[in-house]
Amino acid sequence: MLVDDVPRANIHIQYVPQHGLAEKRERYLNRFFTWTGDGGRFMLSTYVNGDGVPHGEYALEFKWVEQKLAGEEDRFEGRYSNPTSPFMLIEVNGQRDLDLGTIRLKTRASPRD
Repeated sequence: MLVDDVPRANIHIQYVPQHGLAEKRERYLNRFFTWTGDGGRFMLSTYVNGDGVPHGEYALEFKWVEQKLAGEEDRFEGRYSNPTSPFMLIEVNGQRDLDLGTIRLKTRASPRD
């Protein structure tokens, strides 16, 4: 994960199932989350770090939360966390190592955004 072309830790990643969950044991879960670590790397998890997620399609939402006196502020200004228009959709189909490639985010909107 790169933010303004720099690997960043502490980016909050929410991954939201799009069509229900395939496994019964997951019926009570409807949202998952993780954080980027050193070098901007992250792993999808259900119960423990790196155990993966059930098969299915997920929308990824990203926030870079900064604590302010008035509360929390997303340094991405909500551009990557709109549930009605996901920034990124992924399909998890049982691969042991899911490689999403390099995800590039920006703190400021470009003139085309």
